[in-house]
Amino acid sequence: MMGKYDQAIAYIQEAMYWYRFCGSKADILWCQYYLGIAYSLQGFYDDACTEYQNILGSINPMESKQLYLYVLGELGNIYYYKSLYNKAIEIYQQARASALPDTMSFIANSINLGGALNSIQSYDSSVAVLQEGINYAEKSGSLLRKASLLTNLSEAWKGLERFNDALKSIDEAILIREEANDSLGLSNSYRTKGGILVEKKDFNHANDYYFKSLKIDEVLNIPENIAATYCLIGECLQYKNNHEAALAYFQQRQIQKTTPCQTPQTLYYR
Repeated sequence: MMGKYDQAIAYIQEAMYWYRFCGSKADILWCQYYLGIAYSLQGFYDDACTEYQNILGSINPMESKQLYLYVLGELGNIYYYKSLYNKAIEIYQQARASALPDTMSFIANSINLGGALNSIQSYDSSVAVLQEGINYAEKSGSLLRKASLLTNLSEAWKGLERFNDALKSIDEAILIREEANDSLGLSNSYRTKGGILVEKKDFNHANDYYFKSLKIDEVLNIPENIAATYCLIGECLQYKNNHEAALAYFQQRQIQKTTPCQTPQTLYYR
């Protein structure tokens, strides 16, 4: 059975063959970058990591700055997906330090670094990184990136039990995404707000936001997000002692896909 991205991988590999025939090293390196992305989307993280490491071993960061920063960001994402959060943090910090503050790469790696710091419960550090990123996102007019920063910031505030700050941040993110019709981002932000409301023990309103997220994910047909949201709805129903209804959602989650019962951090996808 062919994977979803097998055809893309085949086309990229064919392009690499012809670029090697023509002796175009720069184009080969970009092909390796896109091949790494395809492997990552397919879930072949080790193969993706190999492509990215090969690129980093073949380029001069000063001469190929854009590719260098892109590869570092994607490599950090690979470590994040593999739950190697400290390694991801190291790579995101390296990429962030190599980028100019008002550039997309700096803002994107601020989003990802903040998310990774949240994953190891380093919330104070996350707040500092994300607030700096928000400052530059505002200056550059990057509203959707600001929404991603605010979403991760709300998770950091939640971890610090500053729930009013968490709700203020996530409500601003939701407003930006609603105005931009950013469906995928809205799904994530609704799920995040649900999690904050759970911590405040406002289970009815939490499930309202989980169902909003679920509705979007069903339209977009994202099985991983649907499964995660089923699980979160089930947990919310358990808190309300509605165990029979909770069991039904846990069973639906198993039908969709086995995923952790948690709200994932927002990562910036290029």
